[in-house]
Formats: sequence, C-alpha cells, structure tokens
Amino acid sequence: MASALSVSLRFPEARVFQFPPGPHPPLIRPAPPVERSWDRPIDVSSRVYTLSLDARIPLYTACFYILFVCVLNHVNRKRQYRPWPVTRTASFTYVAFIHNILLSVFSAWVFLGVCQAVVSSLPPQPWAPYHIADAFCRFDHAQESGPPLSGYNAANSTSAPLTTNDDSFSRATLVKSLWERGLNYYTWMFYVSKYYEIMDTLLLLVKGKRVSFLQMYHHAGAIICTRWWASP
Repeated sequence: MASALSVSLRFPEARVFQFPPGPHPPLIRPAPPVERSWDRPIDVSSRVYTLSLDARIPLYTACFYILFVCVLNHVNRKRQYRPWPVTRTASFTYVAFIHNILLSVFSAWVFLGVCQAVVSSLPPQPWAPYHIADAFCRFDHAQESGPPLSGYNAANSTSAPLTTNDDSFSRATLVKSLWERGLNYYTWMFYVSKYYEIMDTLLLLVKGKRVSFLQMYHHAGAIICTRWWASP
C-alpha cells in the first residue's frame, strides 16, 4: 500500500559539496518562447546555454578579473589616484548613467519574472506541505512513465518514481515544475548579468579610485556562485 508523503528538513548529503561536482541530471534549458513578451524577450540557444555553464568559465573569469584589478590598482596608485582623462567627457557621464539605469531595470525585471514563476507553480487548493515542497524542489515535470520525484541515480541516469495515496499530489506532479516555468531562464540571465556587472569595477578604475578587496571578492564570488545557482 502506498504511503503518504511528508516533508522533513536535514543537512544535505556530502556528495553535494564535491569538487569538481559529480554526475547530475542533464541540464534543462529554458524552453523557446511561443512569442516575444516582457518575461521572455530573448531565446537562449541550447549551445549557448550549455557552453556558458561550463564550470571553467566562471573560475577563469574570476581569476583574470582579480589579476586585472590588481594591475590597474597598481597603475592608479602610481598615478596618485587621479581620474583618467576620459572621465571628463560627456560620453562617460552618459555611459555611467545608462549603466546604472540598465542594472536597476534588469533587477526589477528578474524580480517580477521570478515572482510570476513562483505564483504560477503553487499547487491549487487543497494542498499539503509536500505539494509546496515538490513544486519548489522538482526540476522536471513527469514523463509518461510517471512522476520523477525522487533522488537522481547517477549510475544509470534514472529517477525512480515515488508513489503516494494522495491523488491530488499525483496530479500535481504532472505539471511543469518551478524550474521549467521560468526559474531556469531567470537564474541563467542573472548569472550572465554578473559578467556585465564587472563594468562597475571599470568605472571605478577609470575614475582613479582604488578597488577594495571587498569589491573584488563580491564580483568574483558572484560570478562563481550564480553559475551554480543556474546549474543545480
């Protein structure tokens, strides 16, 4: 007889913290939009999505970024932290202004998009706590063979379906997960935006300012961390 499901909290398994990461289910790239809309302005090709999530790219970028900033900090110190000539042009002012506006608009867009994905993923009433847990933690929807709610088996690349005596839960697993409803798209866009945010550091450097360790740690760490958010 199938048993009812419940929700429990515990520490993650040690394999989660392996480096380099072990085998995991194939990436589920964002589905192509049916039509252009505010929440899906661009399509992400499978090649670009997979290549950008190569673990080496954020690591190499972070190392190069730190080296680049250290060199420019040294140059600015020798120049006695005087602003570079380009900062006295109108173009520089416009670029800095547009840069900040773009980041603000992008952050608001990601926030609204994630909120929409979360709300659309909530199961209809009546629901139990495991409905919410399943909606937020599942990364793919059910295949014809049944719901894939279970631990991933790296040895044979399969997911063994769980059974439950709650019919509403079985029906809930047949719909798209939070990941497929847009979280994969927004986490990837958020990850890619961290490369663009390096512009913050460039603006500081050309103003003749010294980039602090905290600034370097923030940008280098954000690129690495958001890559793992975008590739669970």
